[in-house]
Amino acid sequence: MVRDMVITIFFINNGPPYLFSIPKRFAFKLANYGIKLLLILIYRRKTLFFGEVKIVGTANPTFIREGQGVRKPALTVLLVLVLATLFVSGCSSERVKSDDEIVKIFKELDQLDFNAQNIVADKERSEQLVREIYTEPQLSEALKYLEEMRRNKVKLVHYNTDYKEIKVLEKSADSAKLLVHAHTTGAYYTTDVPETKLGPLDHESKYEITLKKIEDKWKIASVKYLNLEPQEQTETTKEGESKS
Repeated sequence: MVRDMVITIFFINNGPPYLFSIPKRFAFKLANYGIKLLLILIYRRKTLFFGEVKIVGTANPTFIREGQGVRKPALTVLLVLVLATLFVSGCSSERVKSDDEIVKIFKELDQLDFNAQNIVADKERSEQLVREIYTEPQLSEALKYLEEMRRNKVKLVHYNTDYKEIKVLEKSADSAKLLVHAHTTGAYYTTDVPETKLGPLDHESKYEITLKKIEDKWKIASVKYLNLEPQEQTETTKEGESKS
């Protein structure tokens, strides 16, 4: 895959640059080797010069050898090689987001979920929004819940969500698992015009949620509800949310 490759620029003497495409795992090894070599040269006060360069197929080219003459371009080229490898390999690798960034992503998705429940009467808009929030297997469950709300002609007006606890349990460059304890308030209304208030939402829940990065966008992949401990539970109703 392209994202697993690293493009490294080799400047050889004063000629045109050579472009190599090498696996990311080897780029770090190459950079590490180059840094060590530079440190050894500085410590021993030795110099390098370049011999003939030949690039054949995918063979690893050997173009550096120790010599007696002093050629300043050699050290410069080696330094450029190391820096280019570090820079490009760093850019190509996936950065693991901080806990705060992951929590922010989840809260934004959670708010969008409430927005979808509010515009549930508009089938096209609400389902489009849900597809931006969820991926399978949770996407199917969310779409079923919206369909049930439409069948019952009910929508949710979200007031507030108090996140009592959000803890990142696991994370990688393209996924994360969180433990969430939240208290949500709102009200249910009919979708008819004029709308009628059906009753309040005062719902406390605790769940594990899995986020996945799909085509460079974070989405909710699964939700597993957990039992609240007696000391954790306050006022709780049985009304569900689209994540149920």
